[in-house]
Amino acid sequence: QDTRALLSLKNVGIKDKRGLELLNNISFGLHAGEIVGIAAVAGNGQSELVHVLTGMMQPASGQILRNGQGVTLTPQNAVALGIGRIPEERMKAVVGDLTVAENLVLEQLGGFTSSGQIKHKDILENAEKLIKDFQIKASPSDKVRTLSGGNIQKIILARVLSRNPQVIIAAQPTRGLDIGATEYVHQKLLEQKQKGAAILLTLEDLDEVMRLSDRILVMYAGRVVGEYSSEEANVTTLGLLMAGAKAA
Repeated sequence: QDTRALLSLKNVGIKDKRGLELLNNISFGLHAGEIVGIAAVAGNGQSELVHVLTGMMQPASGQILRNGQGVTLTPQNAVALGIGRIPEERMKAVVGDLTVAENLVLEQLGGFTSSGQIKHKDILENAEKLIKDFQIKASPSDKVRTLSGGNIQKIILARVLSRNPQVIIAAQPTRGLDIGATEYVHQKLLEQKQKGAAILLTLEDLDEVMRLSDRILVMYAGRVVGEYSSEEANVTTLGLLMAGAKAA
């Protein structure tokens, strides 16, 4: 058992309603200061893996360990356990009709209320700081739905990363972004890695996975079918495994 891992899965399995295996006997750990990339064609279990690691789905078998201790993860306790979530569906992670300032405190409203009263001044100050720190091109009072995809992603990054989570689960964090916003996301993830965070990353672009990851896990049909260090990995091998070919 991997006791050094900040977050690990041990023999985790999930079935759908028809009894088909969505995740099959998954075991691996995420360590401080590393990015683990998942290489997979959509629909091979990476979304379910993200859901398990962020408490959105409960494993049918196996267990999740935080610092070697078994835990039951929920979306509510993930934040308390130091797990930051950058979700696949950007627009589901924000409330479009709320302001930038309000969206920046969505997951930690408790810290901005006092005896039931919302501390508007603190929320505004928090927004001004994060807008500056994360180069968000917006003002605190702008409605989030008026912003570009890149700026919405920066709001999500700011909200998650400003808490310095020990573990970050980043699902397709650059999907649909232009080159500038994509580079920005890369830079922020690498900064968190330097600070010692353990990061799980799912991306559709194989070159991007190889560029950012220290370790790459290949998934096919709900299983991990290969594991490579970034030095060993090459597009051909990963591509074949992702397509279901057996490794030599």
